[in-house]
Amino acid sequence: MQNALIVSRAYATAIFNLAIKKKSFEEWKEFLLILSNISHIKNLHQFFSSIYPNNIILKIILSFFNKNVNSYGKNFIQLIIMNKRLYLMHDIFKQFITLYNEYHNILKVKLITIQNLKKQQKEKISSILEKKFNKRIILTCESDPSILYGYIIRYNNIVIDNSILNRFCEFSNFLIS
Repeated sequence: MQNALIVSRAYATAIFNLAIKKKSFEEWKEFLLILSNISHIKNLHQFFSSIYPNNIILKIILSFFNKNVNSYGKNFIQLIIMNKRLYLMHDIFKQFITLYNEYHNILKVKLITIQNLKKQQKEKISSILEKKFNKRIILTCESDPSILYGYIIRYNNIVIDNSILNRFCEFSNFLIS
């Protein structure tokens, strides 16, 4: 698993550096998303790991792009197929998005509240977070009645749990110890 992460990061970094050089972030983002989706199709996944020759697999994958693949994209697909690493495409895509967000100063934040927020509330929270982190915020909101009251904020690997449920759990642990 750790090896797959290292390999995925290496591919994503190479693609990202090429995207910087060629100023083609959006094209690569879309291209990698399509490849990631292709690699997750159950029947195709079995097909790709079978005994079919690489050139057949390459033709099938290229058919998804309607000939809108430049030479760099085609070379990348060939390299992935040749090294039998098509199964890593989802991880490569995620690593690329992480690099993309860092480069463009974007922070993805997940906000969990007891009920759905109104558009105005979301905008205000986004504005506050943008000032705090000095980054453009992509806010995704979720409702979870089990938290009882308050909110949970998740970004990167950080969780800020300001929910009543969490307070009850902490209080319970305090009483037990």
